[in-house]
Amino acid sequence: MTDTTETWLSQEAYDRLTAELEELTTTARADIAKRIEEAREEGD
Repeated sequence: MTDTTETWLSQEAYDRLTAELEELTTTARADIAKRIEEAREEGD
């Protein structure tokens, strides 16, 4: 038996989550990669 739950979002909530995902997969990912690279250069 599968237990599926539907989650309803308002358009505003959907737009906010979509924008957050876009930011995390572009800008934030690049920032994190840069910080990791800098840490590796310092021997961490």
